[in-house]
Amino acid sequence: TYYVSERDQRFRYPSVIQNFIKTWAELTFNWDSKLPGTNETDSGIKVNSKRVPTSTYFASLLMEPEFGKASLDKIAELVPSTVFSGQVRSTIIISFLSEPREIRPGEWEVDMIATRLIVDRSLGKDERIPFNRTFRIKAVEIQTSPLGDQASAFEQKVYEIRSAGLEINKITEFNPQ
Repeated sequence: TYYVSERDQRFRYPSVIQNFIKTWAELTFNWDSKLPGTNETDSGIKVNSKRVPTSTYFASLLMEPEFGKASLDKIAELVPSTVFSGQVRSTIIISFLSEPREIRPGEWEVDMIATRLIVDRSLGKDERIPFNRTFRIKAVEIQTSPLGDQASAFEQKVYEIRSAGLEINKITEFNPQ
């Protein structure tokens, strides 16, 4: 049974907002030498003189456009080139996601406590980096591809990841005070 009710166009269920943040974090920080969900080698996307994994590029599309572009530059600095050869792998372990706090209609904050785990297979060591952040998210228009099933795989992926109708417009250090 489905329950249908009329809602403001900026309304988003808390679980949708939390899943959106979780998706962004996983796309941004889960790195290996394969394209997600395939056995194909990921050569990455060039960002200035560096590269980021393809999934990280897609994660930047979940952000306000200029913020996403600027974030790619910063994230590219964190990605070792050995990710693309499979020597280094990375994942994010999310320990806590807060309930969204509505700042104003159509805008929320969510706190995340997580750890980035980076494993260097050739050295047999790992590094654990705390990643505790507060995200500011806003509702945006939910768009669908004008080409539908006829769209390229790239275009379909872009519209798929933006289907929550949300956009990150600010990320700050999490302060529990």
